Amino acid sequence: MYELILRHASHLNEKIAFADADGVLSYGDLARRTALVAGNVRVERGSRVALYLSSGVPAIVATLGVSRAAAVGVPLDTRIGDDDLRFRLLDSGAGLVVTDREHLAQVRRVAGVRVAVVDDLLTPTRTPPRDDLAPDSPAWLHYTSGTSGDPKGVVSTQAAWLRPAEHAYRGLLGMSGHDHLLWPLPLFHAFGHSMCVVGVLALGASAYVMDRFTPERAAELLRRQSFTALGGVPTVFAQLLDAGVPLPARCLSAGAPLPQELRDRFRRTFDRDLHDGYGSTETSGKIAVDGVVLPGIETRFVDGEIQLRLPGADEWHAPGTSAGRRTAAWW
Repeated sequence: MYELILRHASHLNEKIAFADADGVLSYGDLARRTALVAGNVRVERGSRVALYLSSGVPAIVATLGVSRAAAVGVPLDTRIGDDDLRFRLLDSGAGLVVTDREHLAQVRRVAGVRVAVVDDLLTPTRTPPRDDLAPDSPAWLHYTSGTSGDPKGVVSTQAAWLRPAEHAYRGLLGMSGHDHLLWPLPLFHAFGHSMCVVGVLALGASAYVMDRFTPERAAELLRRQSFTALGGVPTVFAQLLDAGVPLPARCLSAGAPLPQELRDRFRRTFDRDLHDGYGSTETSGKIAVDGVVLPGIETRFVDGEIQLRLPGADEWHAPGTSAGRRTAAWW
């Protein structure tokens, strides 16, 4: 990640990388702020750092800054209660929690480890970022939703997340550095991490991040700004269709099965497809788009259910919950 950040800071310095309701962040600013976070977190190489922040620019800066410190970021859902937060902090082995002022009281109440407010990590420091985390070294630990059992922490690498960025977003969707993405979903989720954080950075594109989705706010943004891409779960697209707002040229639904009736309605309205993505936390994001499997991923069907083998892996597994799994008819 640090190589992408530094390269874009050199060639795309003034270009907007990420924006939210509180302001914009250029690629030059992204490099400077992530370096400050990396220098101020004061953690050992490979340490686990929990990221408990609302969706927005600060969450992205913290996520990428922790990777520049060669630590393992643990993005967490800020909607969980005290018991679930306590479980994830203990289970992940996090020695530091980076949060925002909105969630500081809860974190202090629950965490038995060091706590830092993200704004306080943006102060000047003489400690440079390590900037040496290898592509195949552990970089993040994401938790599964727990819909089919207890939430499970999945350790992943930068390389694993960069593959979908290249093959799914650039290769199958045709995205590029010219794209402007509207992002309405939580960033801690695999879809958000894959398309908005890693995908935008890998492409050198731009994204506007909503702290939470409402169809009224999303419709206002779509009317006011020129977006070329939108990611969301099926209900996001259904509500925006109800709002009668024009949607960007590239729309990708994922995170839940896409009903055929919604896909048909989208095509009738815009005379183009609503793309259907399939992925999971265990596979570091996208596996397939519109039934086309990403290069390097092997598939087979056992009793009507898909099983996958990822690049470099020996074992086959069936990702996702039973409600989210795809059958042979989808491919």
